[in-house]
Amino acid sequence: MKFKRTNPIIDSKCFILQSTIDLKKGPIAIEKFSTYIDILNNYCPYKLTNLSSSLEQILLVECDKIISKNSFSAFDSTSNTCFLDFDQLRRIQKSRRQVQGRDISLKQIYEIETATIESVQTSLSSTVVQNIIEPVYDNIFTFTVVSNQTAFVEFIHVDALKQWLSISNAIKQKFNVDIKPSIKCVDEDDGNSTSRRSSTLQSTKSKTDNTTSQITINLRPNWEMIAGHRKFSIEYKNYIRRSLCRSLYIHIFDKQLRRFEV
Repeated sequence: MKFKRTNPIIDSKCFILQSTIDLKKGPIAIEKFSTYIDILNNYCPYKLTNLSSSLEQILLVECDKIISKNSFSAFDSTSNTCFLDFDQLRRIQKSRRQVQGRDISLKQIYEIETATIESVQTSLSSTVVQNIIEPVYDNIFTFTVVSNQTAFVEFIHVDALKQWLSISNAIKQKFNVDIKPSIKCVDEDDGNSTSRRSSTLQSTKSKTDNTTSQITINLRPNWEMIAGHRKFSIEYKNYIRRSLCRSLYIHIFDKQLRRFEV
């Protein structure tokens, strides 16, 4: 049996930069963004992941865990680690809102525990997705096949997802799919960070599968206890609603093939 927290945690090292793409001029050069990011994070080392779509430029910035103690950072003496001070980061960004004449927005995100799999040539199904995630199956909490083009894979812990993404290039080539982290932004309108709502960042083209009228989440048989529990089942349903922003059915695959509606 696997357990997973349902309350999201705000990421202490990552943020995203977002801008619309000029259809005539194209996206902003990565080199320009790199200079912009260096100014924002005081030249702290970082990893850049491009999550852009055809209409929107979206860059995920993952800063190195060690940030100069003398810069805008909060220092945790117990772990000898510095974390970004996002309030200071926002203040700096507000004074430098544009790159190449285009407005840039900075958004704080929750820790990433879900990946999006999109088909390039392969039609996705539960069997195909299971084959893709088979080497890391023990670290998977659940996966959802939204259509024959898109699936979501949720990991038990953020570190397990990071490790899987680090080797995702080989997986992409083997299965002819694209794999990207699924980002959830913190709602800045809500002042209480512990109860802030999240909105899923859509970084891919909208795809419609007319043959799919509902989403099915596949649960392992040994999760029946959680899904059928009087208390935990309610919390699990609410968690799924928040994650997918819609109603759906959960099918519990046991001998009786029981199911209940979310």
